[in-house]
Amino acid sequence: MSFRLLLVAPPVLHGVGWWSNRDAGKPHLESLAAHVRRLCGADVVELDRVDEPDLPGALAHLDTQLTDDVGLVGISCWTSLHYLGTVAVIKHLRATHPTLPIVVGGHHATALPSDFEGLADWVVVGDGEHALRSLCAAPPKRPDETVLLKGAPITLSDDDPMDWTQVGVGEQTVWLTLSRGCPFRCRFCLEPLRGAASSRYSVAHALHIVETVVRSQAPSSVAFADPLFGSNRRWTEQFLAGLEELALPVQFWAETRADLVTAELLALYRRCGFKLDFGLDTGSLVMAEVMEKAAHPERYLRRSAEMLRAADAEALPHGVYLLFNYPGETPETTRATMDWIRTLMPPGGASSGWLSAQSFFHLPGTESFRRMPEYAERFGSRVHHPRWWTLTGDHHRLATATLPHRDWEGQEDAMWGHVRWQRGVNARWSARWTPEVRSFLQTFYGQRG
Repeated sequence: MSFRLLLVAPPVLHGVGWWSNRDAGKPHLESLAAHVRRLCGADVVELDRVDEPDLPGALAHLDTQLTDDVGLVGISCWTSLHYLGTVAVIKHLRATHPTLPIVVGGHHATALPSDFEGLADWVVVGDGEHALRSLCAAPPKRPDETVLLKGAPITLSDDDPMDWTQVGVGEQTVWLTLSRGCPFRCRFCLEPLRGAASSRYSVAHALHIVETVVRSQAPSSVAFADPLFGSNRRWTEQFLAGLEELALPVQFWAETRADLVTAELLALYRRCGFKLDFGLDTGSLVMAEVMEKAAHPERYLRRSAEMLRAADAEALPHGVYLLFNYPGETPETTRATMDWIRTLMPPGGASSGWLSAQSFFHLPGTESFRRMPEYAERFGSRVHHPRWWTLTGDHHRLATATLPHRDWEGQEDAMWGHVRWQRGVNARWSARWTPEVRSFLQTFYGQRG
């Protein structure tokens, strides 16, 4: 092979409290590498696992990978948290290897390709596999100016180029993606930026992937990075049935929606050794409508409550994720969500769940990002740092510095009441965990950091 591609996950420079464990796998980078290995060598370097804020250490580690055969560097600006790290890596490469071509992709690059104008040679918008293959067909040369590449959607099929025996080598938790795309269009989510329909491996091939990884790497847990696991009911039922037959000695994690499951599915998830996270986001009917969580918000909340109670009854370890302070949130809708959560656990009932509440953060490219002028007029919403990802400082604090509704004027500190409230809920719920659930969660989070 005439040259090598180096795929880089840049360091996260200001993610204190937001990127604390740095233990997010990179199945997207593994996929990119696999799709070009018939054309050139390809390796992945994860600089976001270098201890923050040691940028010099991250760049020094990068230098050790920049051998003479590297002919292209691909940088994954996966999230806006990676933006300043991406810029730092590009500037370092320009200073030390001025002729080395650089291509940037990822969610942030797709959302705001203009952020890389004059920095990168190519910016990929959308899925990167096909665009990267075109660059790797022959050793590329730097263009005179930044070129925008429209990435064609990648469709997952059983004829995939991945060598699954080499995925997750040395990892206690292996991250896998069995599907792409999401049928929902939540206003705060980046997934709709792909602009592509859902695709997934067949059940048989998905089971082959999981079994191959577990048998070859012997991880303690497998985490599925699918945008929405279980979005296809028939596929999910068949996959879980096959997984139960395999009886693999690992724990599993996935994120789904409570309104997608059934009591029978929850029982099957438990028997397969899953811990599920449910992206509920709100318990307020008003906010479910504003967020456009479902075509029928009332039905969505009713069904979600039913299934979350069923998860407790099944003793299935699970998390309930809430998003407070989305544009339109008022003190009344906040109280409505808190009251709704209180109804999930009848007095004396056991619990196998816990709560994770966060405050809305402003992400470029999302529907909520595009609708901010509308929200400002309708609700009096304000974003205090519209381009927080370009600033130095605590990015979580900067990104969540918003006023969701004019009704919060003068009582902004009260907007963060959900933090203390969440601790109280979890204290009550955890007191009712069964020994089996407590052991499961301790083991799972011990592995994920």
